[in-house]
Amino acid sequence: LVRAVGKGRDNELFVLLVDLLELDDCLEPLLRAVRVALGRHHQVVLICPWPPGLALPSTSEIVQRGARMGKTSDPRSTIHAWDQVTTQRFHLAYQRLRRTFTRLGVVVLCAASDEPVPLILSRLERLRSPGRPRR
Repeated sequence: LVRAVGKGRDNELFVLLVDLLELDDCLEPLLRAVRVALGRHHQVVLICPWPPGLALPSTSEIVQRGARMGKTSDPRSTIHAWDQVTTQRFHLAYQRLRRTFTRLGVVVLCAASDEPVPLILSRLERLRSPGRPRR
């Protein structure tokens, strides 16, 4: 990223397709590179892959699931509880990642959602025609 930023002449859009959900403690080099890109007036969008079969993250779901966790004592529901713990872990990791990069002004999206493509296209359109009014 730093090398690409160094070669960029115009304002660029950097779309990072990276799996950072379980790398909380290794983000500092990427955060520094993103700060360099933003400092040079580039835009950065971070898109994370999402495990298949896991419910997509949403802020309200994470809070509700956290409140319900641990309220079952039925031993037959061990598999269900394990699925809940795994889902909760990924949702919280996604929220931490979003919080970290949003502080810098970077949009973080889940690749499994419908949001990434329209967002990237609208950002590209804005970069292509900065003098035109948006519709």
